[in-house]
Amino acid sequence: MDRSHRRGVVALLVAAFAFSWPLTASTAAVNLNPAQAAVLRECQQQWAVQLPGWATAGNCTAVPGADCDCATVYGVQCDADGSIVSMHVTEQPLNGPVPSVLGELTTLTYLRIAKTDLNGSIPDGLSSLVRLQHLDLSYNSITGSIPQAISSLTSLTVLGLSYMDLTGPFPSWIPGHIRLNYVSLVGNRISGSMPESLGSVINLNVFSVWQNQLSGTIPESIGSLTQLEILNQFTGSIPQGIGNMERITTLDLGDNKLNGLLPSWITRMATLEKLDLSRNNFAGSLPANLGSLQQLTYLNVSATSLACPLDASTCVVSQSSASAFCLQCPSFCSSCSSAAAAPPPPATAATATAQSRLSTADIIGIVVAAVLLLLLLLAAVWWALMRRRKPHATPVGEAASSAPGMGAAPTACQQFPLDVVTTATGDWAECNLLGSGGFGEVYKGVSPLDGTTLWAVKRAKSITTDFRREVGQMASKHHPNLVRLLGFAVGGDVNTRVENVLVYEFIANGDLKRWMGPDAPAVLTLQQRLDILVGVARGLEYLHKFGMVHRDIKPPNILIDENMQPKVADFGLVRAGDVTGLHSTRLLGTVGYMDPAYIRTHNATTATDLYSFGILMLVMLSGREAVITTKHKQDDGSNCHADHNEDPITILQWATELMSESKVSSLGDPRMAAVPEAIISGLVQLAVGCTAMPTASRPSMSQVAQDLEALRAGVGGGDARAEGAALVDEKMVGASPVRTMDEDLALLEWEFTEESAAHVSLELRAPQTMR
Repeated sequence: MDRSHRRGVVALLVAAFAFSWPLTASTAAVNLNPAQAAVLRECQQQWAVQLPGWATAGNCTAVPGADCDCATVYGVQCDADGSIVSMHVTEQPLNGPVPSVLGELTTLTYLRIAKTDLNGSIPDGLSSLVRLQHLDLSYNSITGSIPQAISSLTSLTVLGLSYMDLTGPFPSWIPGHIRLNYVSLVGNRISGSMPESLGSVINLNVFSVWQNQLSGTIPESIGSLTQLEILNQFTGSIPQGIGNMERITTLDLGDNKLNGLLPSWITRMATLEKLDLSRNNFAGSLPANLGSLQQLTYLNVSATSLACPLDASTCVVSQSSASAFCLQCPSFCSSCSSAAAAPPPPATAATATAQSRLSTADIIGIVVAAVLLLLLLLAAVWWALMRRRKPHATPVGEAASSAPGMGAAPTACQQFPLDVVTTATGDWAECNLLGSGGFGEVYKGVSPLDGTTLWAVKRAKSITTDFRREVGQMASKHHPNLVRLLGFAVGGDVNTRVENVLVYEFIANGDLKRWMGPDAPAVLTLQQRLDILVGVARGLEYLHKFGMVHRDIKPPNILIDENMQPKVADFGLVRAGDVTGLHSTRLLGTVGYMDPAYIRTHNATTATDLYSFGILMLVMLSGREAVITTKHKQDDGSNCHADHNEDPITILQWATELMSESKVSSLGDPRMAAVPEAIISGLVQLAVGCTAMPTASRPSMSQVAQDLEALRAGVGGGDARAEGAALVDEKMVGASPVRTMDEDLALLEWEFTEESAAHVSLELRAPQTMR
């Protein structure tokens, strides 16, 4: 029996036990221990919600009609003596502290209070729970450090303290708890280094501490884990001890500061299924025989300088890792691409006979599972009926054919059950919030369907009966410079928030705002900026061909992939000239990027995007914000102090003034290498033309893309640069003058004074001083 079949039998046995246990458990009533019932009442008083049975628990003689049976008390299980052995409270708005009085429930072996809005700190009183084996307080607002008192819980096997706001050092007592099997401290602010003696926890299988502030080196002693996830700020090389992890299935070292060469022993981790080395400082190349790991299904080496190996001899069709590996390192598998298309050879009689042989233990397992299935019949029927009520992941329409040169269209957009998407984001955990904008909040998520695919999940603010139609419209648009829509989910009712959720591909390098800011990972070169502008222009050109308008072009809505190519996000929710469709009852945009004609008429057209794109060009050229609070006083482009007594001006107004004063070279970003004035002049004139009035005088996005490509081609040589700039100069002759900032602000002032607040929704940002 192969590995997958054995797993299936084990899973079947576990499921059979889980479902059949309630059928065989004793139904005799057990009265709750009065002293422990008093603890529940004390907890009830500290929390803001009434839990069924807690207020009257153990006090049934004083409350007529109350039930003493432990089974009627929410979230607890008792032993034969009526003592509480398990407490499981989740997704309740407790909105209070972790009561210290819980420490009096000394018979507890299982304690899980998760996703309940608990606050305060972890009380020392829990140290009395000496029988406790499972402690999980994840997804709460608990602060402070992990108390030393927890070290008294010597029976602990599971410790879950994830997605809270814990601070302080890594618990030094963890290495002394040899019974620990599972530790998850994900999504906190725990700092310092991990103890070298961590490897003494010989039973530890899963160790997840990513999204913290841990630093130092990874302990050499680690060697018995099956899942290691330590995305933090670790430095140094990968320790030799990791090579001793004979049973490891997940090795996630991404988002650290690790360096050095990749050790060759990685290729000997035969059980490895997921390997993430992304965003580190490794040198050298990937091991040539990494493809020999037959269980490897996920490999991420993005944002590293690792080179692809030249030896493709180990790329075998039957290896499940081939597809994942080739995505990251395509040259590795180029020599066996034809073989990959061939079907596997048919099984011979000899191999079929060999595969059919089962051990005695395997046969016994199958027989036992079959018997238990009879006990599960009723539960299976109930499950099927409930399952039928839930929406399954179903495609929305057919994927449209790609435009010429776009390659094959991706698979159809899927409708996901809302609970699947919610789980992917950790119940909309704040630590997974990537940002928010005009259309809603965006969360990072991990697909529960495969446990590896990263999602960018958007909770749309707008409620519309045409949501499915709009999603279908977006799903049919495929372009390399547009963020790909993977699916959507809907749900909720009149008593809760109505959810319209969009699931996009996750783009690892963040948005353009990050790359243009003072803390950017690197200063973008002129070539890179032109590449990004051309990509954005081509993406918008594609949308405009289908009559679609973006309406909110700005750096946060432009994502940068691992190849430094742009992908436009937040597109597809309105058509050009549509004043009755989605979002038509409010303006969407950002001050400084919004077309005054759109503000005045509420009518979004392709010219609306042209205006925003023109501003984007000036922002990328100058490295400054769209709205600034001072004029540039120096010709060399160096920074100057802001005069807060001056009125704010737009980057467009400043660029126009520099053009009139023949000082356009001052607009260039001083962080870039010297840029020829002809290129700067060409870019500025093209940007100004995109903002011209009337709107009919603006060029098409297709023409803008062609002009940008001409300028980009001119970056390589002096004559070509002059020709490229001259081409733009010729096209911009006769362009209408731009408005002043006073006129723009007057339009905004009119909008707020003449229209109701419900009719206008602007994403206002505080003016930034010029850098």
